[in-house]
Amino acid sequence: MSRAGVIAGIGTLLGVVAGFLPSFAWVHSQRRFDIITLSSGSDTRMHFVVPWMLLLVTVIVVPTVATLIAGLFSRSRLPSERPGD
Repeated sequence: MSRAGVIAGIGTLLGVVAGFLPSFAWVHSQRRFDIITLSSGSDTRMHFVVPWMLLLVTVIVVPTVATLIAGLFSRSRLPSERPGD
């Protein structure tokens, strides 16, 4: 059960970072392009808005649900390693 929680937690954090970094880089590169094109009369600017609440819920809920599901469907006791007499 704890193994499922750790794997889901690490996967969720890596997924958030893997989605955050490219999107930040793309918006940042577009802002540079917008600064160049603003002189030509275009008045649209792109802003980077982070959905903190959605990210927080995702990082907390996904590992918690994975841990609970793993706990429901796994055995509570492992079989004994001692040979029977």
